[in-house]
Amino acid sequence: QQPVSINATVGTAFVLKEGITTINLQARLQKYAGEEVMPGEFSGSATVSFEYQ
Repeated sequence: QQPVSINATVGTAFVLKEGITTINLQARLQKYAGEEVMPGEFSGSATVSFEYQ
């Protein structure tokens, strides 16, 4: 696994092989100071941009 920096100006390089490439992402949540953590589901979204040569 290789961390991907969010909002970085320089990306992370992935070696692509012939066929389908899958990039699995994980996220973690951080609570605001003074707020309580409540169990439950959450959702999120990401916009990504890929450049290739």
